[in-house]
Amino acid sequence: MDISPSLRPVSRRQAKKDLTRAAIEDAAMRLFQERGYDETTVADIAAAADIAPRTFFSYFPTKADLLLSDSEVRLALLRRRLENRSADEATFDVLLAWVFETSQNGDVLDEREKLITRLIAHNRPLAARDREMMGRFELLLGESLATDLNEPSCSLRVRMVAAAATAALMFVRDVGTEASDDELLEQLNAAVTFLRAGIATLASGTVGAAGAS
Repeated sequence: MDISPSLRPVSRRQAKKDLTRAAIEDAAMRLFQERGYDETTVADIAAAADIAPRTFFSYFPTKADLLLSDSEVRLALLRRRLENRSADEATFDVLLAWVFETSQNGDVLDEREKLITRLIAHNRPLAARDREMMGRFELLLGESLATDLNEPSCSLRVRMVAAAATAALMFVRDVGTEASDDELLEQLNAAVTFLRAGIATLASGTVGAAGAS
């Protein structure tokens, strides 16, 4: 009988690697908070995590990869959820569920995510990497929305809705450093309600009918 990867026991070696990775991330975030991103070196992070600098590079190619590693994990989780969604589950149903699943301790954005958002906002190279990452989210949503609309993922309508959904995610994240969880959820639900209405209109074909009259 095949066992799901999530249910397989973690080896001692893998558990040790996971602990080391977590120690590196925790040390880096603490130093980024105290000193700033540019002022913190890989050597500083390695010393704080009690590892050799070469060990750092066996986990993360650069500081930027470390800072954006959470986004990579979230992207993989969203991809898996979208690929395994049921026939009656729409893209935005999955998107909302994913937001709650990836929230930490019930917070839409935890303190670590708020720190990362602030660091990105004040560093142009990080901001460029972040835009690239959000572009990957947009492409993923577009692939799923293409199924909802029964259109190619490269179609204008699919790309517009995917771009709007990604913009909503970025807005919630960017204002999350100042807003409360309740305010964030209200904003996100309002955005999803708007997007659902747009999807329903597009799927029904009433936009084309209105334009033709």
